[in-house]
Amino acid sequence: MNNPNFVFTNDSGYETVNLYDYDENVVSVNSFAECEHYVTGGWDLIPEQRNETFYLNSLLFTSVFLITFGIIYFIRLSFKNAKE
Repeated sequence: MNNPNFVFTNDSGYETVNLYDYDENVVSVNSFAECEHYVTGGWDLIPEQRNETFYLNSLLFTSVFLITFGIIYFIRLSFKNAKE
């Protein structure tokens, strides 16, 4: 499949799937072989920007959780030291 002019045969039992590359270009594939070819080449079901948003939101949530935990820990430590 190194021929850049390769034409995939549509599979009537395969539902069309949109794939996205890093630059958010879209390709609609109509067979498993065509989908496999694009996915192997780095295309994905989800645009890269959505993946980035998920990772950024996860990082934000984790940071807020750790900062909050740290603040609570130091407040409790301060009260414990104040009682002694």
